[in-house]
Amino acid sequence: MVNRVTKSPDVQKAVTVIRQLSGDERIREEARKREEALFNERSALIGAREEGLEKGRAEGRAEGRAEGRAEGRAEGRAEGIEKTIESVAKSLREMGMNEEVIREVLNKSDGIKWE
Repeated sequence: MVNRVTKSPDVQKAVTVIRQLSGDERIREEARKREEALFNERSALIGAREEGLEKGRAEGRAEGRAEGRAEGRAEGRAEGIEKTIESVAKSLREMGMNEEVIREVLNKSDGIKWE
């Protein structure tokens, strides 16, 4: 099979052309420059891709930190409000106020539901 392929007139012609071209210094230099340009282009694309990925990661980290801080502040405020309500309710009980009145007062303050 290999002999039939290599003896084909088209293959023989291609081999002859390749041998002629490879002997020409100018053509070899052009081929080398073309290869170098392709290599440089690939390298630039890979570098740009890596730079884009790193930029995206940095933006994602910054956004995540900002969201985390906002959530933390919201949770802290909610805990603070809850502790304040518990403290006020305790003080009102110690002052002898009726539980029903305490619930009514605390339900109406700042729209907080007593549960």
